[in-house]
Amino acid sequence: MAIVFAGHTAVIHILIVELFPTRVRYSAYGLGYNISSALFGGTAPLLMTWLISSTGNIYMPAFYAVVTALGTLAAVSTVKDRAHEPLRDA
Repeated sequence: MAIVFAGHTAVIHILIVELFPTRVRYSAYGLGYNISSALFGGTAPLLMTWLISSTGNIYMPAFYAVVTALGTLAAVSTVKDRAHEPLRDA
């Protein structure tokens, strides 16, 4: 699991930073990353406990991981490559 997480961590922060223009880059990154971490990461244990108890299926965390991975795939496939754009606005 640590190997999978390391691959994710190596890329995600650079990707998120490059989504925004230079003048708002770190504020947008900080707000977006931390709010989403609190919203989805903070509520995940409570949500998983509730889903397992209401469905009786102990594999609900695995289904949650698959659904969120599919959502991430959909979001990442729409990201525009900004490698050749200037860092500063004209």
